[in-house]
Amino acid sequence: MIIAITGMLALGSLITDLRTGQDVSRSGVVDRRDNPGGFWFLVAIKAAFVCFAIAEVFYGIGLISHDPWLWLQQHTSFPRPNT
Repeated sequence: MIIAITGMLALGSLITDLRTGQDVSRSGVVDRRDNPGGFWFLVAIKAAFVCFAIAEVFYGIGLISHDPWLWLQQHTSFPRPNT
């Protein structure tokens, strides 16, 4: 549930960023015209987090059968739990 809520917050932030053309955070402002690479990188990160949150919700309600955390552990260098 926490991932779903955070994903919804990221979605709201993503929509605001795309509408205004800039990402505003505590560390500063990344404008699309001044720093296009940084802006689109932040948009891609937020979009990936929203997609992961959607996959977690779908897994939680049974619409998909593969656990996104397990896939992430298998395809990255995150440590695997001892089971």
